[in-house]
Amino acid sequence: MYKIYASPIPITINFDATVNSFGGVGTSFFMRFFEKFIRLNCSHNTDLIKHTDTPPLTHKIKFKAIYIYGNPMEAVVSIFMRKYHGLHSQYMLRNYAKIQPILKEETLESYLTLGEDKFKIEAHFHNWFYASRHYPILFLKYEYIWDFLPEIFDFLDIEHEYIKDFPPQRNRNSNLSQLPDNIIDSLNNMYGGFAKELETRPPFLILPPKIEQYPLSLFQLPLAVVQHHHLIHPGLTFSTFFPKAYSSLKSLQKHK
Repeated sequence: MYKIYASPIPITINFDATVNSFGGVGTSFFMRFFEKFIRLNCSHNTDLIKHTDTPPLTHKIKFKAIYIYGNPMEAVVSIFMRKYHGLHSQYMLRNYAKIQPILKEETLESYLTLGEDKFKIEAHFHNWFYASRHYPILFLKYEYIWDFLPEIFDFLDIEHEYIKDFPPQRNRNSNLSQLPDNIIDSLNNMYGGFAKELETRPPFLILPPKIEQYPLSLFQLPLAVVQHHHLIHPGLTFSTFFPKAYSSLKSLQKHK
């Protein structure tokens, strides 16, 4: 049984669906396309939902989620190449107060020398894969997005006529073959085991709802507050409003 790490549960208010990932797997371009058709969380992560390590709660009955993932070694290389590692590490460590985020001056080589995953990528994936929610979650491998476009459009209830407008696939700049052997070895030491696990996962998998919908009464207070101001407060969580109920609901996150 994988450990489900305790963390604040975000609340989605005005979304039809959410797209999430551990980063470095093309999430932003994917969101920018589909936000033309449905209401998604912010592709710029101003609502702190895009990389949350816990599937959000919502009162919506027909809510859906997509979790994009890929080779964690390529993902980390991509994050460093875009010089996003410092800020992204802060996002990913929001619920790990004792771990120091990666410094923006850090290089990929010096980071790997430390031997500690400061993105918590494996825990992030497992938190999503084994969580219990009342809505379906589509797990989608980045490399296979273009092979499953009809199925993705069906999952999001979008007409197939727009498939032709989806951005074409590009070669990734984070190709591991272009890296020195010592960097590849260090990446393998830190992420190789998890990369092998992900290779065994199907490229397109819809996990059905695992629990009944949460009672609407649990959401009435935060919904009323947020809807009154017509905004989603960054970092808004269920635990903020219902700390006791939050503790009870944590038990529902364990895979049945």
